[in-house]
Amino acid sequence: MSITNLEEQIKKYRKQYWEEGISDISDAEYDSLLLKLAEYDENHPLLTEIESSIISDKVKHPTPCLSLNKCFSFDEMMKWMKSVSRDENERFVFTPKYDGLACRWYQSMRTLATRGDGEEGENITDKRHLIELVISESEKMPLNTYEGDIEGELICTNENFAVSTLTRSNNQPYKTPRNLVAGVMNTLDTSHLIDDKGNKKVVLTLVKYDAVKYSRRIKDVNKEEFENICKAFDELGVPTDGVVIRVEDGLYGDALGMTSHHPKHSIALKFPDEVKTAKLQDVVFQTGKNKITPVAIIPPTEIDGVTVQRITLHNAKFCIDNDIQIGDTLKIIRSGRVIPKVVGSIKGADRSSIKITYCPSCGGDIEYREPFLYCISDDCEGKYAKKIAYAASVLGLDDIGLGTIEKCVEVHKCRNILDILLLSVEEFLELEGFAETSALNAYNALQKVLDNPIPDYKVLASMSKEGLGQTIWKKILAEYSIDDLLDFDEFYLSTIPNIGQSRAKLIYEVLHDNVEYLSSMWECLHVISTLGEVETKPKICFSGKFPQPKAFYQNLAIQKGFDVASSVTKDLKYLVTNGATTSKVSKARNYGVRVISLDDFVSDPRLKPEGLFS
Repeated sequence: MSITNLEEQIKKYRKQYWEEGISDISDAEYDSLLLKLAEYDENHPLLTEIESSIISDKVKHPTPCLSLNKCFSFDEMMKWMKSVSRDENERFVFTPKYDGLACRWYQSMRTLATRGDGEEGENITDKRHLIELVISESEKMPLNTYEGDIEGELICTNENFAVSTLTRSNNQPYKTPRNLVAGVMNTLDTSHLIDDKGNKKVVLTLVKYDAVKYSRRIKDVNKEEFENICKAFDELGVPTDGVVIRVEDGLYGDALGMTSHHPKHSIALKFPDEVKTAKLQDVVFQTGKNKITPVAIIPPTEIDGVTVQRITLHNAKFCIDNDIQIGDTLKIIRSGRVIPKVVGSIKGADRSSIKITYCPSCGGDIEYREPFLYCISDDCEGKYAKKIAYAASVLGLDDIGLGTIEKCVEVHKCRNILDILLLSVEEFLELEGFAETSALNAYNALQKVLDNPIPDYKVLASMSKEGLGQTIWKKILAEYSIDDLLDFDEFYLSTIPNIGQSRAKLIYEVLHDNVEYLSSMWECLHVISTLGEVETKPKICFSGKFPQPKAFYQNLAIQKGFDVASSVTKDLKYLVTNGATTSKVSKARNYGVRVISLDDFVSDPRLKPEGLFS
């Protein structure tokens, strides 16, 4: 294939994805075209051009949004890590490479923008009502309630994609979550995305890049450990097409510099697609914290060098929509993700329906609430184990895994993390597979948690109540003690910033239904109060016209440690002006707020929240 043909094909498929929200080829096929182009000309402009959609309403980024350099194998990744490591203890952060659209949320401007060409992005703030923000595995919130700027990926989760009723202009469904995101972002009129009853036809998610991350020293990274990290990312239920690896030391990472295309402190390992087929022999079901997931059983099948026999079928709706039955032939990709993925099926000659009538963990009743099956029993061991495992993670109990917790739930009837923390060496010895050394190690891991100080907000977050994660509890407990919260009624709780009526009701019920449990946790653990630990930042405001877009200076203020205000109030610390006497300047002088020049703001080295011009 000539270089001219390569250029034409790359431009064609790039235009398809970014302008039409579709793709005739897989990611792996597209990446192979880029690799072939690099063989002709490693400095070809198409290789360093940041891919983006057509920009209609431009937002200039205060700092460039760069793409990432890529590798395509574990060995390539390790070679890069060694090349930037100062020694064997160099730490790297691993995060999912989300398969969506890179975006930035500027809180001071209340503006959401795509990465675009890196310098300017598309203003997609009008799509904000369709987007929820995820800042950790368990915490979601509206964009407006998050304090600060956000850099992340706009995606459609597997769950939301499964229930989306949105179609393309030709009434055909979107093939992938990524195509759906691109299609929505290129839609000028979003009125049709909400039906007559106010229901959204699609819900998108802005996930912070560091919402889920693992830190490892380079000397501890091997294929098995890397696959464990990939497995954890796979279980998030979000579309990913690789892993991002970056140097953890931010100052050192910045010192490595950057090219015009990518920073040198990070790299993305992209997964290749290898498609295999296997006959569906059976379907078993496993119980999570709340949901019941179908799992396909196939003959031992080697995919990308790994033999697999179990493959997730995501949810009940996936099986229904794809008419998957026992006896069919499944099309499977591993995509380097460790957990294989079913991407299609071929009907078998002798096929039978998938059946489930009760919860596989407790035998209790189940119900279907699209797209998932749920166990409705209040005493289900499967749900207990998953919730305890989450609590163990929050409290820093990393040395006891889900398998051990499941045994504790079954043998010792543990129902919460407190039951686990109080286990003795002798009780661990009663578990299958535990000898004296392993039992003592498990017990010592418990003692470490019991002895070390634990912030109060982590204890509350460990109760694993959806919508009440570490971030929201941390903010609340910085203002109010547990005793204060127990004294408040639902109405008073709803007046706390960013709480609202529905969350206030949940907080009230969680606290009052678990008074005895929380009291025991406080007696058992070394809980420290975080009351008063509120990071108060001085406020700064800008008025008038400036040489650069105002967002440039607002972002600079945030980097210097200020909160940017949109209006002049009595608690404002400084008002920055470029010389004009505006209404804001007059108001600031009336309030006694210090007015400073733009030159002073930009150039004075003493411009910090502490001791400005002092």
